[in-house]
Amino acid sequence: ASGSCHEEIYEDGYRCHQRIVGAHAGAVTAICVALDAVYTVSRDEVLKRWEPQMSSTNCFELTADLEVPLGGECWSLLHVGDWIFCGLADGRIRAFSKSGGEMTMAKHAQGVSAMIVHMDVLITGSAEGIVRCWTKDEQTGAFANTHSVKDLITSQVRCLTVMGDQLWIGGQKGVTVVDLASLSGWPPRVSVAHDSGLL
Repeated sequence: ASGSCHEEIYEDGYRCHQRIVGAHAGAVTAICVALDAVYTVSRDEVLKRWEPQMSSTNCFELTADLEVPLGGECWSLLHVGDWIFCGLADGRIRAFSKSGGEMTMAKHAQGVSAMIVHMDVLITGSAEGIVRCWTKDEQTGAFANTHSVKDLITSQVRCLTVMGDQLWIGGQKGVTVVDLASLSGWPPRVSVAHDSGLL
């Protein structure tokens, strides 16, 4: 059901523009914002695109204008350029482009829990404790898993970030830091590897 503009302003100064009850049939698991749209995924196995518009009451409102069945519960969502990447609970990554292109990457054995892009490389982490790097073949347009980090991670991957020449991998039992200074040197060495239950 579509929401309505709300005038209340909360103590922190934020104003509620819209509430959408029943936006998905299940819990919303990830949201990402593009220049012209907002994307959401849910346990209902559907990717939705929402068009933002300014209403006559000077509030932003979102209208769902596209629904894509994913064929599985989505754990993570990433928007980069013309692409939307959906990391699914069964280990697949489904990718959709604005031009209509679509592909499925299936290398992870368990749910894809984190995704980032660094220097045109898609980096994904999963529940089986593996990080995979994907590069796009400009001729075929397909993404290929070119490198993997397997033995250095002791638990499920929860988050990923790049700082300088290092990839930081947040896991269920700690943090692993991998040197990314030389992509030709994969698999990279471990700069720091803690298993101290930080995360």
